[in-house]
Amino acid sequence: ALAACGGAAPAGGIEGRVLAGPTCPVERIPPDPGCAERPVTIALEVVSEGGSVVAHAESGSDGAFRIAVAPGRYTIRGGAGRPLPALRPTPVTVPATGWITIELHADTGIR
Repeated sequence: ALAACGGAAPAGGIEGRVLAGPTCPVERIPPDPGCAERPVTIALEVVSEGGSVVAHAESGSDGAFRIAVAPGRYTIRGGAGRPLPALRPTPVTVPATGWITIELHADTGIR
């Protein structure tokens, strides 16, 4: 899902996936494949260096997202709403042309 604020959509931006974990209360060695991070639907905001929110999006049920923004330096963070899963603000630099692909990791709060 994507929604940019105002003007024509840029020809590039930020795309990727959001994964949430931990998914089990106890991590095991070796790791239990059933406790791997899982894709999550979460509201996202892209914030400019000046602190303005320039785009909103929501990852799909597969964790995928694509947000069209102009080239530059941004921070992508979890949008308003439920407190968990919590997404740590992540700096990202969008290239002059094309898309940057990132993987975001949200904390489920399970301990």
